[in-house]
Amino acid sequence: MNKKKYFESQDGHSIYFECAGHEDGIPIVFLHGGPGSGCSESSKSFFDKEKWFSVFFDQRGCGLSKPPGETKNNDTEKLVEDIEILRKLLGVKKWVVFGGSWGSTLALKYACEHPQNVSALILRGVFLASNTEIDWFLFELRRFIPKNWNRFIQNIQNINLKNYNSSVIINHYYKAIFSENREHALKAANLWRAWEEAGMRLTYSPDQSEETKNITNHSSQNNDDKILSSMKVHLHYLKNNCFLKKDELINKVKILESIPTFIIQGQLDTICPPETAEALHKKMSWSVMNRVKGAGHGAYEKPIKNALIKALEIVEGKLKNGS
Repeated sequence: MNKKKYFESQDGHSIYFECAGHEDGIPIVFLHGGPGSGCSESSKSFFDKEKWFSVFFDQRGCGLSKPPGETKNNDTEKLVEDIEILRKLLGVKKWVVFGGSWGSTLALKYACEHPQNVSALILRGVFLASNTEIDWFLFELRRFIPKNWNRFIQNIQNINLKNYNSSVIINHYYKAIFSENREHALKAANLWRAWEEAGMRLTYSPDQSEETKNITNHSSQNNDDKILSSMKVHLHYLKNNCFLKKDELINKVKILESIPTFIIQGQLDTICPPETAEALHKKMSWSVMNRVKGAGHGAYEKPIKNALIKALEIVEGKLKNGS
């Protein structure tokens, strides 16, 4: 089975989704990262079509969803509502929720609001949208790639390294990317992309990862509209603290105690450092954590992908045995 469709929200969004595998397979929903990215053909490579009924959707303003880059009526609660609409539309009673990076944030948010509809959680490169994590990405990461960081912040004034505030960088890029000057906006979007890519390349080279290839292709001249749409959603969420209250998720996860949970974390993850995953694992004491040595953030790095597939096999066995 392979379906590509849209469903319409009541507030002006057209959400793209696709299903793969057999309808009698184990239901699983894939939550992409970002915020602002989208699903790709690579997203499907984790799931055996003979075993899984896998569902992919592009979050509001992302990928093939319309309008592209739309930030009106676009927040985390709306995304949770979309996941529920999609579940009901497909007639799924319960499903496995699979998310990496920002997708792990959304997976936890959805599970905390609808635990009765989640059969298992698989989380990769955990991100809880805290100020500490965002400060790491925008400031602390500079210690490893100072030249790249200097290019990243070259047009920003009032950078204070003794008492830094990520909102200075976020507000600068938000203003630039939402500028009516397309050339200025695109330059800013590419600077942000270059910073993110430089961080990911610390742990692997581009030709070793489908994920990095996707980033590189995404940055070609022919994809300028996609870059701007993606970055508008990205900065919209970061500027608004991903529409989450302080420590909201980690304070709620106890209600998920009956849900099998697997955390896959690269020990050299430069984008979402392992301390966040460790803090989550401590709160979710029933979870199984795979600390992948020598691996970074990319879902398609071979050790990370192998660990995710192994987690899928374990979940498949648990659900088939009813345990």
